[in-house]
Amino acid sequence: MNALILKPNGIYNTVDLNKSHISLDECEQIVEGTVQSVYTIRKLMRKNILVLTNKNRESFNFDNTLYLMDGGQIKDVLKGNILFIKFDNYGDWFGLSKKDINYVKSCIKSKITESGDNNIFYIDC
Repeated sequence: MNALILKPNGIYNTVDLNKSHISLDECEQIVEGTVQSVYTIRKLMRKNILVLTNKNRESFNFDNTLYLMDGGQIKDVLKGNILFIKFDNYGDWFGLSKKDINYVKSCIKSKITESGDNNIFYIDC
């Protein structure tokens, strides 16, 4: 099983867990600090896919990684490394299957900014 990481430059990395469960310490190393769950992405939550980001993303001046959109409006911006993992009804966290990873990647879209100078990555909530 793997964990999926989305970095600020739009590059995906997968981390082979070599086990089924992932620890809080491992998650905090990936997001570079205290983890915070993002529960507003309904399409991922319905698939039991959890989005973790750094709780202090604003104070550390991380680069923008993923815009959360709803009805064409920006609702939030996730910064720094973003970690995607599975969760179960007991609160355990574990790795994603290849099918889960492909689903996450299919939900994240990119577009050129109006100024045309960079690509932004977004997901409809």
